[in-house]
Amino acid sequence: MAKIELFSTPTCPYCRAVRNFLQAKGLNFTDYDITKDLDAFERMFKTTGYTTVPTLIINDKEVIIGLDEERILKAVNTL
Repeated sequence: MAKIELFSTPTCPYCRAVRNFLQAKGLNFTDYDITKDLDAFERMFKTTGYTTVPTLIINDKEVIIGLDEERILKAVNTL
């Protein structure tokens, strides 16, 4: 099973869309609120070089920024 990490903020509508998509597909994920979790924010920035949300990191190597349903499913099924 893929390790899925979502880096988000509570007011971001795109973050909500990604969260809803992952839940609808029955995928387990960890959701980090980067407004409250500075360590998660720093790890996201160190890994991606960006401060953009929503950011997904799948299996510590695949980075997806935004809601790209096809790419998310491909990453989850092939990694």
